[in-house]
Amino acid sequence: QFEEYDSLISGKEFVTKPKCPHGSKCHQQDNLEHRLQVTHPCYSKEIPCPHRHREMHMRCYSHEPIEVPGQSLQERKVKELQRTLGLLDVSGMEMGDPGAECIAHVLSKDRGITRDPSKLRYRDLKIGGNHISPLGGIPLLESCLSLVSLDLSCNGLGYKGALLINSGVGSALENLLRKAENLLFLNLSRNGLGDRDAHCICSGLKQNTTLRHLDLRKNELGPSFGVDMASALSENRELKELFVGWNRLESSGSAALLEE
Repeated sequence: QFEEYDSLISGKEFVTKPKCPHGSKCHQQDNLEHRLQVTHPCYSKEIPCPHRHREMHMRCYSHEPIEVPGQSLQERKVKELQRTLGLLDVSGMEMGDPGAECIAHVLSKDRGITRDPSKLRYRDLKIGGNHISPLGGIPLLESCLSLVSLDLSCNGLGYKGALLINSGVGSALENLLRKAENLLFLNLSRNGLGDRDAHCICSGLKQNTTLRHLDLRKNELGPSFGVDMASALSENRELKELFVGWNRLESSGSAALLEE
């Protein structure tokens, strides 16, 4: 279904003020929603859009945003500036795992077009506060290899289901840090990450040469994390800022970390 949909939209540009193909004969020519329905493939009845969050999807494909009633000129200017700077800010929208998978699909397509960071449509992603579990977090992390900044704070990446010993997100984080080509900023605070996840993060840091800022505040990190991070910092001298407050490092973990 995704492949069929992608082939349908390939090479097309969409705006929110298209003209109805029926021309002046159409009595709904002034109806914006109608014009979208007859021109945008997301509304196709033959090939329905596979993305559940239609409004979010349309914004992700860089459609000109529909004006929100009551939105000030300053707010519209901020949104325009964000698009110009390559920022996709979907913080606090509570989109869950389906929304995370939608964003992952968009980022993967963006990266497939070009590897040049200056030509990427999105370079910075803020997706904090969206109730994202490992189910949506893993594919999202796999699609973020070309980002410069990634804010995943206030989600549930470390969530462990009743039958899971490990959330599984640790390997995805390790892969991100090993293969990220431009990543400078990574915020993973308030995600319930445990020592196993942190061990993978530290392993990835040993091979990372780009990251400058890492935020791991308010997770569930214990003394072993302090030892692992100290080992990572002995090999990685590029990281400039590390935030680990509100964890449970205890004296042994803190001492090991402070030595580095």
